[in-house]
Order: sequence, then structure tokens, then C-alpha cells
Amino acid sequence: MTCRWGGEVVCIFVHLANVIDLKKILKYLGFPIIEEFPFIVIYILLMGSDTLRNLHGRLLTFDPQVGYGNLFGRYAIYFSMAYILSCIIVFRRWTKPFIYGFFLLFFFLETFLLVFFGFHISAKLLTLLYETTPNESSEFIKTFLFSWDFSLFVSIAVLLVCAIIFLEKLYKRYKNKFFTERLCVYIGGCVFLLLLTSVFYGRTYVDLLNMHTTDEVCIWSGNKFCNPNDPFTNLLAACRSVSVSSNEMEREVIATENAGGKIVSDDSLNVVFVIGESFIKYHSSVYGYYLQTTPNMQKERDRGNLFVFNNVMSPYNYTSAAIRNMMSTNSLSDGEKWYDFPYFPAIFKNAGYKVFFWDNQKNVYDGTGASFALNTLLYQPVIQKLAYTKTNKKSFLYDAELIEDFKKNIVKQKLNKHNLFIFHLMGQHINAKERFPNNRKWNYFKISDIKAIQKYINDEKKQSIANYDNATRYNDFILKDLFDYFNNTNTVLVYLSDHGEEVYDYRDSQGRVGGRMCSDFVKYQYDIPMIIWCSDRFKRKNVDLLCNIPSCTNKPLCSDNICQVLFKLGFVSSKYYIEDRCILSDKYKAKIRKINGDLNYDTLRFNR
Repeated sequence: MTCRWGGEVVCIFVHLANVIDLKKILKYLGFPIIEEFPFIVIYILLMGSDTLRNLHGRLLTFDPQVGYGNLFGRYAIYFSMAYILSCIIVFRRWTKPFIYGFFLLFFFLETFLLVFFGFHISAKLLTLLYETTPNESSEFIKTFLFSWDFSLFVSIAVLLVCAIIFLEKLYKRYKNKFFTERLCVYIGGCVFLLLLTSVFYGRTYVDLLNMHTTDEVCIWSGNKFCNPNDPFTNLLAACRSVSVSSNEMEREVIATENAGGKIVSDDSLNVVFVIGESFIKYHSSVYGYYLQTTPNMQKERDRGNLFVFNNVMSPYNYTSAAIRNMMSTNSLSDGEKWYDFPYFPAIFKNAGYKVFFWDNQKNVYDGTGASFALNTLLYQPVIQKLAYTKTNKKSFLYDAELIEDFKKNIVKQKLNKHNLFIFHLMGQHINAKERFPNNRKWNYFKISDIKAIQKYINDEKKQSIANYDNATRYNDFILKDLFDYFNNTNTVLVYLSDHGEEVYDYRDSQGRVGGRMCSDFVKYQYDIPMIIWCSDRFKRKNVDLLCNIPSCTNKPLCSDNICQVLFKLGFVSSKYYIEDRCILSDKYKAKIRKINGDLNYDTLRFNR
């Protein structure tokens, strides 16, 4: 029976092959390629140029992080877009100048943004265009359009256009010498396969349009190895990001406006909250690392002024999502979204605190999806008014400069009895060698100090590890600077990092590159350091509170509940202070800790 049906199926295909002139179909498919070959090649090269830039040096070395299947799929999408446009040109010749002009305009806009501002077409750009006044537009024109650099840029653009016109004319003259009817059929077959491939990989656009949070769009846009990165795609992602962000921020503002809060202590008090960046706790000597990367923390711990927490993790391994959940009063373990709960600094301000926010990543990564996703919260106009007394005006090359800027500005301020100081550092953000001054003092660790013996380790990678350890030691100096500054006041300081990092720790990888979600992957990218430091005066005034802290240092905590710790240390009463979420409370209840929204951290990390 099976053979009979199988034979009938074969007969059907043979009959279809006889009825349909496959050769003729393939010839038709290949015809637009032959007619508009220069256009297709130029389109793919220009639209895919940023892909090659992101992958420089990795293609020929067969780097496993590249994902060659995704790379092929991406260029299949570029080809399909070029092919569709070439078909339009073939059937409507008059459209060719307009199509060329349209895609070249996007290419030059993207290149202009990269050259002059260091970012792509993005949600940040759309927001700036919407908010720019006529006076600001005039200043922009004066600054850039009449500059020597812009003139050079325009000259190169004109030369490129002239080269395209020359290639088009040259191809038209010699086209018939290179392409035969038989070759056209083969080309048609390749076109068919590439179109099928682009349909399969084109699902990524459906995924993008179905996303409902800026976190999802941020992850999609940031995945340079998997998703298209051409100007048209960047514009689509930017529009989607702006759309979902607007809804999130409306809900966040409403929640924050009704936050409330009050102080339950009359003593003057400074609460300092320091957010680090990309800190691998296993490269910290206060956590047992073999190099002295955190001598100042160790000194304060030995004095009894600093408490080290050993079981703290971040719910995300990228800054925007980690900090938004850190700065809001939601709990991911209970399924709560950050944009449905108040921004916790506003609760401090409502309670009577003055709130100062010094951010060293304020302008550093403008134009990236992550920067837009985070800054739409931190610097949303209503949130700023509700949450801050004063913020810094610019970012700095090194974190020490940020602290000095804070000191210069704070002496001009009339402080309250109660003050909240928030610092967002550059920390050990990749590239670590740029996080500290390049001098003998801070190039403390050398290649010879690094004991890594894995097979993939060489001197270049040892230098990268040394750079990271030097950045960690510099970060420790920043904290010492704050310890010294606040030591003679009634102050408590909480420090933790937004997420972890990798620097050739268990595999041949640096940064936060994706990989199998194994225990080591979670260990280095999601485990974070956390400390509480107290001035001598705070120790004397809060003996009972401090006596309880040592028993809490091994309890499991997710950084989204750090606001509960700050409420308790700052003696702030609010309906959003929930004791069973505060690690310092006797009523604390450890819950399932989630990473990336739905994965059980403890199962992945400890296999339990």
C-alpha cells in the first residue's frame, strides 16, 4: 500500500515538472540579477557594512561566537531586500534614481551618526528629533554643516555616488559579455534558495513587532551576531522601542506620583547607594581572589565597619534591565513589573530626604538601545522632578573625576538632616584598561601576576585579565574615597554591581557573550558583590541593627530587592517597604530567584 502511494506521489511530481517549465521560471528569477547586478551588490555591501565592522577579525578565525548560520541568514535578508527593489526597477525603470537615492540617504545618515556621534539610527535619535527646538536646529547646522569635517564627509559621499554611476554605466556596456542564458538559470536557482532562507530568518522581524517591553527590544537590538543591523532595521527597532517605552513610562510615572513615604528617625543621616558596573566578585580579594584587588574593602571589613554579602545575584546580565528593577520597588520573584511600581528615590524624597544622583554613564552610550532603555527611566522629566534634588551635568573619563565633581558641587548645597546620595559608576565596564589612568600607580598588576593556566590563555589574554584586575583595584580606591569623605558623619553606604562579567575565567570569552546557560555562565555573569559600610558614628548610634547584619550575609538575595535594604537602613516608612523582602529583617523570606524573567537561578547555579 505504501509503495503504491509513494509511486503516485513521484508521478505527480514528474507530471508537475513536465507541465511547469522550471528552466523558464529560474530564468525569470535570475533576470533581475543580471539586469541590476551593480545595484544589488552595492546595496548588500552598504547595508551590510556594519555587520562586517562588528565582526572584523572574527570571520577568518572561525570564532564560535559569530554564529555563521545567522550571519548567512542575515545576508540572505539583505539580498532579498535588494532583489525586491531590483524587481521594481526592472518593471518600473523610472523608479531607479528614487530607490538609489532613498537607500543611499539612509546609508549616509547612519554613517554620519556613527562618524560624528558614535551611534546608529536609534530610539534616542527619534526622541532628540522630536524634542529639538528651531533654535537648537539652527545651532546644529552652524556646528556641523559648515565644519571642515562635514565638508570632507560630503566630498567622500559625492565620490561614492560618482563611483556608483560609473560602475552602472560600465556594467551596462559589458553586461552581455558575461551573462549567458544558462548562467541566468543557475543564478535563478541561487535566488530561489536565498529567498527561502530569508523567509526563514525573516521571522526575526515578526518577533520584533510582537515585543511589548523595552527589555525585549533592547536584547533584540543588542544581539549583533544574530539580527540584521542595517539602517532600515535599526529604524524599525527604534520605532518599536519608542512605542513600548512610552507606555511603560506612563505607568511608571503614575505609580511614582502616588508613592508616599516618611522618616521614622529624627537623627541626621546620610544614606549612600553606589551602583558598580560589570564587577566579577570572584576577582575581588574580599571574596577570596588571589590578588589584592580590594585592599580598602578588606581594611574596613577588618575594622568592623564593612559587611560582605556572599549570596547576591542580578536578575539580568545587562545594565538597563538590572538597574530599572533595582531602582523600582517591584519584586520579580512575585511576578511584578518595574513600571507598575514607584521609583524608590522618589519615596526617599517624599519622606524628607534630599536626593543627589551622580551618574558616570549619563552620556557615555547615547544612541544605543540599552542607553535609551535605561535613561528613559533615570531622566524622564517627571521622574527627575519627583526623585532628585540635584544631578550631575556630564559624564567623566574616570570615576574619580565623577566623585571630585560631586564634592565640588555638594559644598554649594544646603543639605538636609537626611540625604540620599546615589552614584552610578563606570566600574569595570569593558574595555577595562580604559577604566583607570594609564600610569605606573594603576597599572599595578602585570602579566606575570596572572596565574591562569587554561589552554586558551596566552600573554594577550593575561594582559586583559590584568587590566580587569587593575580596574577592580581602581574601583576599590573609589569606594575608599567615599569612605573617607563620609567617615566623620552619620553615614551608611551600600554598594553592589549591576551584573557580573567574564574575562577568560572558565572559557575563551571576554565580556558578556551568550552561551550555554551552565553553572559557570551564571556564576560569572549573574553573581554580584554587595557590601554595607558604616561610619564610626553610624556604628555607635545603631548597635542593635549592626549586630544583626553578620547573620544576614549568607542569605540569598536578588538585587531587585535592594530598595528594601535602603528603606530599613534609612529609617523610611512606606507601604512599599515589605519586611519579608528585606534581607536585614528577621521576617525575611527567601523566594525563587529568577534570571532573564523565567529561569530559576538556584537551579542553574547550584543544580538544586
